[in-house]
Amino acid sequence: MKRREFLLLSASGLAVLATTGVAFGDEQHHVKMYKSPECDCCEGHAAHLEQNGFKVTIIEDDDIFVRKAKLGIPDALAGCHTGLVAGYVIEGHIPASFVNKLIDERPAIVGLSIPGMPLGVPGMEGPRDEPLDIFVIDATGKTVYATI
Repeated sequence: MKRREFLLLSASGLAVLATTGVAFGDEQHHVKMYKSPECDCCEGHAAHLEQNGFKVTIIEDDDIFVRKAKLGIPDALAGCHTGLVAGYVIEGHIPASFVNKLIDERPAIVGLSIPGMPLGVPGMEGPRDEPLDIFVIDATGKTVYATI
């Protein structure tokens, strides 16, 4: 990783902590979910997280893409909604098991993303015909965290 990329990621991580007001170990299972007022699938993902032990606060945001940019989410990794939990960004329909893994492992990353609105993920039920990558939010937008 180049110095500039590291500094950008570090700054993004600090922005996440400042925005969430949550430090590591503090309310680690409370998700602030920012979503567009027009989107309905976000409630399905929130319900999935709540069924798996998370407390979710949904906040409608008319400027969701501005928020994503401030949090360091590249356009290529933009998902349906943006969650903040335990100092991390959870972009899109990340399954609760991977959110828990992220919180447990505490890697030095901004967060995780499932870009777009693919079928076969929590909140976007339906068939999925091929494996789906969960990406690390970083400067490249290409680092795979896991495949589901």
